[in-house]
Amino acid sequence: MHPRLTVFDRVLAGATVGEVVAGLARAGAPRAGIARARLERDGVDEGSAAIRSAGLDVTHLLHGPLFELERPETWEAAQADAVRTLDLAAALGARCVYGLTGPAYGLTWETAAEKFAAAARPVAEHAAVAGVPFLLETANMLFARIGFLHTLRDTVDVARESGLRVCLDVQHCWTERGLRDTIRRASGLVGLVQLSDLLPDRREPYRAVPGDGVIPLERIVAAVLEDGYTGFFDLELYGEQGVDPVETIKRSADYAGALLERLGA
Repeated sequence: MHPRLTVFDRVLAGATVGEVVAGLARAGAPRAGIARARLERDGVDEGSAAIRSAGLDVTHLLHGPLFELERPETWEAAQADAVRTLDLAAALGARCVYGLTGPAYGLTWETAAEKFAAAARPVAEHAAVAGVPFLLETANMLFARIGFLHTLRDTVDVARESGLRVCLDVQHCWTERGLRDTIRRASGLVGLVQLSDLLPDRREPYRAVPGDGVIPLERIVAAVLEDGYTGFFDLELYGEQGVDPVETIKRSADYAGALLERLGA
């Protein structure tokens, strides 16, 4: 697998951490992103031991939504929870943690952004101490229950104001107006780039194998590289019906690896 590729554990849906580790080994994938929730389902100590025993390089952890922005009385507990994820990431040698803002619901966008910056300040401070950046991910509008940032442009602005960094998920930003300029403005803030594809005949959110759909991945990846990005490209995929996830990983890694080779990454 190309040295700048990593695989998010979502593609191995329903698997235990041990099964994820085994599946990645069969796919020839030495690096992965892991959801903290999956580790907690199995037991953090047990899951961490399985990861270390296999020699799996954990590149990043998914935290999930951060705050209920309309309920400031919940922020302190949420901040402590994010700190626990950062500490776990540091213990596993992960390079970053990513998550989403949490819902805003009845708030205006401007008020939500102001409240988020205030709530996120202790998280940003601990991330700096831990040496593990916390990244904000853009959310599809259908997922307003987990985040209020629905464009990369907004995500870059809020991350900069909050002292956080950016997870550039191509699935959620590829149709944006002025995307090339936004990627340029995000230079230095991007800590992870997530790759998948979109199948035009599927109406529900679905993360397809890169190269199977219509997202102009090469153009977007080229722009990120031109602006100096040196980090990992994360294959965040959904499993294909009736297909062994190991084969999905292999096919995705082959396509994405060849793309990165062409672009000189």
